Amino acid sequence: MKKTLAMLLAMLTVCSFTACGASEEKKSADSSSSSVAEEKTEAETEPEAEETSSDSEKETEEAQQETDDSESRTESQEEEPESEPEETDAAEAEETAAAEEEDTESDDYSAGYATDFADFEFGTVTDNVYTSSFSGLKFTAPDGYVFSTQEEILESMNIASDLIGGEKGELYQEVAEQASVYDMVAKNAATGESVAIMYENLNAYGEGYSDLFDVPTYVETLVTQFEGLASSGFIYEKIDEKQVNLGGREFTKVEFSCEYSGYSTTQAYYLAKDGNYMTIVLIQPGVGGGISSASELEPSFTPYTGE
Repeated sequence: MKKTLAMLLAMLTVCSFTACGASEEKKSADSSSSSVAEEKTEAETEPEAEETSSDSEKETEEAQQETDDSESRTESQEEEPESEPEETDAAEAEETAAAEEEDTESDDYSAGYATDFADFEFGTVTDNVYTSSFSGLKFTAPDGYVFSTQEEILESMNIASDLIGGEKGELYQEVAEQASVYDMVAKNAATGESVAIMYENLNAYGEGYSDLFDVPTYVETLVTQFEGLASSGFIYEKIDEKQVNLGGREFTKVEFSCEYSGYSTTQAYYLAKDGNYMTIVLIQPGVGGGISSASELEPSFTPYTGE
């Protein structure tokens, strides 16, 4: 918007300057024509002897007037380019600044997370802490939680675990072909509660598919899919939806109640559309004690700053 405005201002200034220059030339030409017409009328009432002198004077005046007009046009032409480079330079400076700003936003995860799934990197787990430069999230697991190994996560996606330690490109090529990619899973076996971070590569369904989905559309699709599980005995019901801050990022939190075979629990989905993929954090309280709601685990998420 700023770049467009600057270009319009530059065009208006240059055009206005040119129009004013053309107007002054027209006035000068009109004045010259009027002066010549008056002299011609006077010359016709003079004797022949005076006509020669008058004609000579007229020619001299006309020549002088043409010289003045020529100088006026030359000055106008010389002055006009001085404004154009200034305005052009201003527009080019705006374009350069906008391009640099766009590059800064897309490089080095300056927004705190990646915006292109092609940049996907698995997070890492050290002791009881998971960190991810891709999502910009850090999760410190409470006592009793155990993280799934990368081998277990890959096997859940039907990716051969023997790719770990091999060529990185081969592993990530396999990941890029997945529609849903799990990055972290942590469970408390004693209570049954769990936390997972996954990504849905929307363009895996077709080129440009990510343009069809924003978070509200994704939520509607999720609700429809859950309703379809009723025939299998899973009864899902949406009970809440709101905006929350999780790990320093804004997410849409959608909470469902879930019943199956006499057991009842809840699930909370935290959704954020990041470029061409959807970031999903899933928290499920257990059925044997522990946390009673997903919100109790939210403070365990903090921003990952690379430290």
